[in-house]
Amino acid sequence: MFDFAVAQSGIRAGEIESIVIWSEVLRDARNAIHFGVKPVIPNTYEKVAVLLLAAADNLSKLYHIKRVAEQLQH
Repeated sequence: MFDFAVAQSGIRAGEIESIVIWSEVLRDARNAIHFGVKPVIPNTYEKVAVLLLAAADNLSKLYHIKRVAEQLQH
């Protein structure tokens, strides 16, 4: 279902891969705060800025795929 929804959304595989990397870096940064583990990439103001700048586009694409998947279920 997910693969079909992605195909129907028109979002390319490379864009999905970028979103996956962004979300993994974001999760790693968050885990350092909540669980006291050392992040792979040190948390800096620059890192936060890059993550926030990418957030709108990445979340927009994820929610677009979600809407397509919901339409396919009906």
